[in-house]
Amino acid sequence: MKLSITRGTTMSFLLTIQNDDGTIYYLKDGEKLIFGVKFDIESDDYLIKKIIIAENREENGYLISLKPEDTQKLEFKDYRYDIGLQTNDGDYYMLVLCSPFVVNKAVTAKE
Repeated sequence: MKLSITRGTTMSFLLTIQNDDGTIYYLKDGEKLIFGVKFDIESDDYLIKKIIIAENREENGYLISLKPEDTQKLEFKDYRYDIGLQTNDGDYYMLVLCSPFVVNKAVTAKE
């Protein structure tokens, strides 16, 4: 799933997790979603990292929000992101596979 954002802007989206049988999966206390953006798949450091926990649930999903500060200093280019689920059992599931994260040009910026 490709994500595009204009540099220095706000973006939010709701991630709904489904079990194999189609029912909705809700995070348990201590579990977390990890949203990460890196320069490329070989990079060690995150450019953006968001941790989403059970308390962040909104209706049937989890809100992932980017603030202007998250992308303000990024170059206009394609990066890579994914979203994983870390469970209390020590398992880790990839919910959104490594995909393009595109930072688009902007003329104006938040003051």
